[in-house]
Amino acid sequence: MGAWFTHLILQLAAILGSSLVTPTPLVRTDSGAQLERDWGQQVRLKHLYMEGNSRHLQINPDGHIDSSHAQNFYTLLEIKAVERGQVVIRGVNTDQYLCMDTEGNIFGSTTYREDDCNFNEEQLETFYNVYHSPRHKKVLSLSLEKRPYIPNRELPPLSMFLPRENELPMATYSRRSSERETNDTDPFGMRSGQQASPKLSRSSRG
Repeated sequence: MGAWFTHLILQLAAILGSSLVTPTPLVRTDSGAQLERDWGQQVRLKHLYMEGNSRHLQINPDGHIDSSHAQNFYTLLEIKAVERGQVVIRGVNTDQYLCMDTEGNIFGSTTYREDDCNFNEEQLETFYNVYHSPRHKKVLSLSLEKRPYIPNRELPPLSMFLPRENELPMATYSRRSSERETNDTDPFGMRSGQQASPKLSRSSRG
């Protein structure tokens, strides 16, 4: 009787003990930064607000890149993740890709080429983003000073960007988007454009 009672007590203790154990939390296999920065979305609609001059990056119809204090349809950008941590940026109103040449100069072009129009996107401790070309090794900047991207090194002026939510009415964007996006898996039409497009050069911009 004593042995049976002792065995019963041990079983009850084991059951009670297991119920008090905190379950092991599920571990995410993907990057928390990726989720915070919406890399999971196919296309993000943002305005890139620059640290240092309180303006937004702007892609003009002639391919010239400058900035504007207020949000407008030239500062409204589609940012598409082409792979983890790498994006393509295109102006909504001009259909021009944001590109970089070998010297680090940025310009808009209706022709997409991976070498010139893909950018690595990284978030700084200040929550601003920095974009740099994996091909040309330069930081995307609106200043005349061009520098290679070196982690934890000083960045050139006007090279830190805060993606801001769009505050413009969306009717125009929705109409333009539905007219040109015929393939949901390739909304920028980049694959077909890359096959047919010549190499970007100063003479072929725009």
